[in-house]
Amino acid sequence: MSGNAGRALRVVSSCAVTFGITAIAAFGQITGGLRGAVSDPTGAAVPKAVVTLTSLDTKQARTQSTNESGEFSFELLPIGNYEVKVESAGFAASITRA
Repeated sequence: MSGNAGRALRVVSSCAVTFGITAIAAFGQITGGLRGAVSDPTGAAVPKAVVTLTSLDTKQARTQSTNESGEFSFELLPIGNYEVKVESAGFAASITRA
């Protein structure tokens, strides 16, 4: 493994995703939201990371990119179980269940 490849592996293993879940009731239906931020091992924001949110119940997926601050937000989500996958050049994909 070259020096650069080893460095990339450490960066990959330290990529962090933080998120919060909110729920609201509207017109008798309960929906929620998922907000989060993607950062590298130094805590720096990772802009333009691709975030895919997949319902484990329905298998429907929504995708968006993080903003310049590394933040993302999914709104009006049916209550259920979700998988969050984050991908960005130079990092391995990160998968989290929410």
